[in-house]
Amino acid sequence: MIINKRKKIDDKILQEMKSLKKKGLNYQEIAIKLKLNYEVVLYHLNPHFKKKKLKANMSFHKSKRYLKYQKKYQSQRYNQDPKFKKKQQKRARDYKRKKYIPKEKKNAK
Repeated sequence: MIINKRKKIDDKILQEMKSLKKKGLNYQEIAIKLKLNYEVVLYHLNPHFKKKKLKANMSFHKSKRYLKYQKKYQSQRYNQDPKFKKKQQKRARDYKRKKYIPKEKKNAK
């Protein structure tokens, strides 16, 4: 059983973070006072950090390391899961026949 230790940041906590920032506390002090991670406080109070974090996540998914991981995961799943193998084989056949349209394109039409 996995226990999620993440704390939800609701409007009350966000307002408290903003008021502490106006009082002159730095991000580290706010994090300690509210018992939150430093990056969580930084993410919610600093718009530049939020953009940078999102951009970093996007670049990971385009990286060679991620593609290598994805390829390894797909091959392991293909060999272990018969339903997945059947689905991939059907996609390959349909793609060769030019019938396969990804879900994103189906919804756009």
